[in-house]
Amino acid sequence: MKTVNLSTVLSVAYWEFIEKIRTKAFIISLLITPLFVLIFSVVPALLNNLQNDRTTQFGVWDGTNGIARNLNDSLAAQKKLADGTPRYRLIILDAKTAGQAVDSAKNRVFSGELKGIFIIPPDVEKTRITEYYGESVGNEQEISPVQSAIEQSVIAHQLSKYSIDRNIYREISRRIESRSIKLSKDGSQQKTEFLEQFFGIYGSIMIVMMMISMTGQIMTRSMLEEKSNRIIEILLSSCRPVELMLGKLLGLGGLGLAQGALWIIVAAVSSVFFPVAASFLGFLPIIIGYALLGYFFYAALLVGLGSTTATEQEAQTVTGYAIMISAVPFVFILPLLQEPGGVLALVLSYIPFLTSSIMCARIFLQTPPWWEIVFSVIWLLLWIVLVTIISAKIFRVGILAYGKKMTLKEIITAIKAG
Repeated sequence: MKTVNLSTVLSVAYWEFIEKIRTKAFIISLLITPLFVLIFSVVPALLNNLQNDRTTQFGVWDGTNGIARNLNDSLAAQKKLADGTPRYRLIILDAKTAGQAVDSAKNRVFSGELKGIFIIPPDVEKTRITEYYGESVGNEQEISPVQSAIEQSVIAHQLSKYSIDRNIYREISRRIESRSIKLSKDGSQQKTEFLEQFFGIYGSIMIVMMMISMTGQIMTRSMLEEKSNRIIEILLSSCRPVELMLGKLLGLGGLGLAQGALWIIVAAVSSVFFPVAASFLGFLPIIIGYALLGYFFYAALLVGLGSTTATEQEAQTVTGYAIMISAVPFVFILPLLQEPGGVLALVLSYIPFLTSSIMCARIFLQTPPWWEIVFSVIWLLLWIVLVTIISAKIFRVGILAYGKKMTLKEIITAIKAG
């Protein structure tokens, strides 16, 4: 077997990196994900603020003739707009029954004068049930404060009825806050919360998946174009197939590093505004390292299978399967949160298709012993080498197969050919 010319491999890698990093497709894919993260996290808050610039009116029917008496004062003290006006205003509905109140006010709801109608039944102290009528009943952000004010008013009415001091009740009914402290074997302690853990593990898996999907699509599309335009023949005139393949893997690995650097910058900027991102930032270099190993595993697989395709649709199908497999760890987020060092987490850590994502998640949640991390890296490297060797055999035949997709029999023959 001939030795691989490292200089040729590096030349191909440099050419592949420079050619791809300057394309509009890569620049757009590089920037669009952080842009979407920004849009989905910031824009909803901005839109919500724009929508909340005027007082929202609700109708309320009080079957107890007392519960709703001081609701407006209570709401005005808690919720105000920027100009100091009340965020909510309740209009008392004068009707004998709840049904009559709804019938008389529903047109005011349809016209937009009222956002909805709250019904406080006469036996609310016993049943602990109120009703809300509106065109849209899913806006919990607007409905919840009024419901909470009604609940507090019911409680205050009962405290007065039974001559219970409000200050004493307020003190003994204060919510007990539970704080989670993450212990480390080095003796350090770190305050953490469920949402912080959830979004941390979600983000680590997402980074691995995005790097695989972006670079994988670029690589398979690039090979198909070179194949279709017969550029591959010119390239193979100056290097061997295995050198071309290794060069492509390294070049596109550089693109993965560029993506990782951008994610580090995004996390650093986000940490200023979001505490979750601050805790995530410390683990990001490790996550990027595992993401690169995951990329090389999937890229080695895709470069072999991608070389067997003959059309854009076939190339997208191959890439799509790889992306779907890389997304499998999302299914195990909750089990990993519950038992990051359990048997399931350990087994998943050594399935090559999942190793990079699962180990990223475990390190963020509960750092495994150092030997386990080292072993997982060695394990993944061995699989990368094995897949690369197999893919090189397929690539050597598939890259020059024009006009048709290689069959499974032809792929097996290429592998056996050595």
